[in-house]
Amino acid sequence: MSRWGANLIRTLRASAVVLLVLALGLVVQSAAHATGGIDLTCSLLSTDKLFFTPSVTLEPQTVTIDKKTTYRHCYSPSAPDVVSGELVRLFTRTDSCPQALGAGPTAQTITWNTGETSTISVVRTPTLAHGIYKVTFVGTVTAGLFTGSSAKQVYYADGRDLQRCLDGDGTVINSIISLVSLTFSH
Repeated sequence: MSRWGANLIRTLRASAVVLLVLALGLVVQSAAHATGGIDLTCSLLSTDKLFFTPSVTLEPQTVTIDKKTTYRHCYSPSAPDVVSGELVRLFTRTDSCPQALGAGPTAQTITWNTGETSTISVVRTPTLAHGIYKVTFVGTVTAGLFTGSSAKQVYYADGRDLQRCLDGDGTVINSIISLVSLTFSH
């Protein structure tokens, strides 16, 4: 098979994964609207973009991370003006490919289109299976809008380059682009 053909097959597989994740997200979103107890949902059309300088490798090194999560198509029965939000961070840390699979507590502050914020304290649980990198965050809204709500956020990304990096084949990670769903409930 030609290199062009192999690239086309990889692109089609990645597109199929994205479409499946989107379809599952729409089913989850519909179910969320149909059940009680939902304080906020943001659709799986939300995105998280991580850019690494320098690229992340198998070996630990100091890396600057530029992170932007954009929450789209948000719906809240109690705060109907909230329709979108974002989380933006720029930070430096020691990083490597194996750290992408590290679990543990973290806090994130989301700024909504209304100017209000929500701080979530969550536990991060990543998995890498069948070419999909999934990170689930579960916890509580600890400050701001929706304080006291349970929080669940899930990121889905193509994990093939991460797997190659972990396998030690020299692949480096320049960025990770994820689809994101977010739900606050009580």
